[in-house]
Amino acid sequence: MEQPDAGGDRRGDMLWTQGVPITVVSDDFVKSLKILGVPGWQTFHLDVSDLSGQDVPGYCGLIPDATGTSNLVSGWWPSSAPTYVLLATDDLCLSLKHMGLLFDHEPVTDRRRVEALTARL
Repeated sequence: MEQPDAGGDRRGDMLWTQGVPITVVSDDFVKSLKILGVPGWQTFHLDVSDLSGQDVPGYCGLIPDATGTSNLVSGWWPSSAPTYVLLATDDLCLSLKHMGLLFDHEPVTDRRRVEALTARL
């Protein structure tokens, strides 16, 4: 997967996949999920390179929960279709931000619902 350089001083902890329906996250994102005890997800190996063909280390694919029982689920649940959008509880989103992770999120108006996490451009 090629990842364009969008500027800034570092890449985000979720990468924009240019519409490819997969979730790409940093090793730090995965480590944070483990620390927080978030259940129901898996990772897979993924080679990421920039537009010049240089490897971009420190990222993997993420398969989020598709059952709706975790505080981090696929944006397409209850369908098991792959997507680049994750849904997270407010507590998880705020915890990840507090841990220093860099990603964009879109709060919903009903705070009992979840926030959508999307790749930071």
